[in-house]
Amino acid sequence: MVLFILLIFVYNQEVVPYKASEEFEIKLDYQFKTRPASSAYEFKFDESSQEHSRRVNNSPLPYLTLNIEILKANENEERIHGFKGQTQFMTKRGIKTGSMVSIEMGFTDDMKDRVTPHEYALVLMDKSKQEVSKIVIFIEEDGSFYVNGEKRGKF
Repeated sequence: MVLFILLIFVYNQEVVPYKASEEFEIKLDYQFKTRPASSAYEFKFDESSQEHSRRVNNSPLPYLTLNIEILKANENEERIHGFKGQTQFMTKRGIKTGSMVSIEMGFTDDMKDRVTPHEYALVLMDKSKQEVSKIVIFIEEDGSFYVNGEKRGKF
């Protein structure tokens, strides 16, 4: 009986719709940066040789920052909460048409190798903090870049 009630509760939860693609624009700021310096003489017993070479590499690597502009804000969209996976990393209030959100995603190789977060979500909420719509950004292990389930390119 408890299992039945739990299943009804899980299936009755509302699914937050994606924000329409014509209501926002994503611009990629793709630069080459070097990683912060790390000692080549430091040895970590729990890291593989690939992780060690990544840590001590000082050559420029592709680094991604996303700039998201809200082209059309609905009247009930008041704030944005940003999530890296399940962890909240930002809140912005007073959302209106023309609002900009910048997300530093990091080195693309790290996202592909799952060293850093590879999934981001921007959840737009109303005054009572109810979710109205969302924008989901996902990078697969092969470098495919998805926005709201739609493939937008590959790194």
